[in-house]
Parts: sequence; structure tokens; C-alpha cells
Amino acid sequence: MTLEKNLFTMNISPHTGNIFDLGADAYKLGADRLVTILMKNTETNEMLISSVVHLYRQFLEYKLKETIRFMNIAFYNRDETPAYHRLEILLKTFIEIYEKANDNLIFGTQNIGFELMSNVVTEFATIDKLLLYAECGENAENIEVDVILMKNNIQKVANFFNSILEKIQISE
Repeated sequence: MTLEKNLFTMNISPHTGNIFDLGADAYKLGADRLVTILMKNTETNEMLISSVVHLYRQFLEYKLKETIRFMNIAFYNRDETPAYHRLEILLKTFIEIYEKANDNLIFGTQNIGFELMSNVVTEFATIDKLLLYAECGENAENIEVDVILMKNNIQKVANFFNSILEKIQISE
């Protein structure tokens, strides 16, 4: 049987059994590709910019959840992933676990990445609130987005999280 070229298989049970492991990177990849399209064809900017922001926001949520889960396994022997979606609460949970681990000198010199990650997640949490208000018909406003700066910062955040995951080296 020949498959159509536009037919793909979606793997919903990645090698680790956790959808967050591959989901975060897929959101980032999608946003990165849209940024490339935006930079080549400025006529589509207004249509695609909210998709870029949404995909990067989803990346942050999933990557925070993935990292929290693996840190819970490594430091507390609990396989727990937060069920909530609010970035500021996920950030708070992450910081609590990260600081406890860093008190034991687990992560060492990653504090520079920590500050950037915290700032980026906080910025996206603020955008979330503005979008929620706009959906409710309140205080609609335009947000200026430097997509290249956003893409570069998200890459640095991804590197920060990946360095943590490599450091704790969870094997299931």
C-alpha cells in the first residue's frame, strides 16, 4: 500500500512515554520555521505573528513541565508533572525545585541562563494575561514583537533547560 506524500504518522507515545518530551521541541521547531517565513515574506507578518508567540509560549509551558517532571524524579523520586498551565505558577514551581537542587551545587554556574529564562517566562506570562483580557473584550492593545530577539532568547532558554536535563541524566 502506497501512502500519500501528505500523510504523516503522529507519535503520541514518545520513547519516554511522556508527550511533553517531544511536544516542547515540536512547538519550538514550528515557531522557528514560522519566524523564517516571516523574515522572508513580510506580507504575512500580521497573520503569523500571533502563531509564533503562541507556539513559543507552548514550548515554554511544555519545557517547564518536562524539566519539573525530571527534576522531581531525580531529587524526590516522584514521577510528577504539573497539571496547570499558567506560566507564572510553573515558573514558581521550577524555581523552588531548582533552588533546592542548586543549594547542593548540582547546577553550578548556570545562573546566567536562569535569569534569562526567568525573564522570558515572565514576559510570556504577561503576554498571556494581555491576551486573556483581550479575549474578554478589555484593554485590547498592540504588542510589538521582535521575532529575531524572541527566537534567539527562546533558543537560549532551550539550551538552559537542556543543560539541566543533561546534568540530571534521567533514564527511564
